[in-house]
Amino acid sequence: LVVHASAPRAWTPLEFELIEETAARTWAALERVRHEQRLRESGERQAFLVRFTDALHRHADPRRLSTEASTLLCRHLGVQRVLFGELDGDELVLHSEHVEGAPPMAGRYPAALLSQAYRQVYARGEAFVCTDTATDPRLSEADREPCRHAGIGAFIGTGI
Repeated sequence: LVVHASAPRAWTPLEFELIEETAARTWAALERVRHEQRLRESGERQAFLVRFTDALHRHADPRRLSTEASTLLCRHLGVQRVLFGELDGDELVLHSEHVEGAPPMAGRYPAALLSQAYRQVYARGEAFVCTDTATDPRLSEADREPCRHAGIGAFIGTGI
């Protein structure tokens, strides 16, 4: 908490105590609200995972299962696209897609379309988290163009 005065001011001990007490009470209230928010988010996350697991148990076909997973996750996160992909030789095969107001991307593409940065992260077994495709320094201009074309402003890619 910072209190500004527009002119020089001799703060009284009572003002100083009031400011400190206000800061302490505000901090305590913020901590309580943050804790309640974490509990609520955790409960919402657990409820989603239960619904998600129940829905996946209804499918024996791998493609239907992954398509259901895409649909549920896309709707839960409020994103425009969720899909699965795999490398098949020199091709990147994107499938089991669910889109909400975005152009579909499912299909076969040259594996070379995967950015070098993504391949390096993926090879280490890590997730590639990009919060802004226009400014992420790991992406080259050649990487950004397909993102712009597909309407991708941010993404997370992880191996399974």
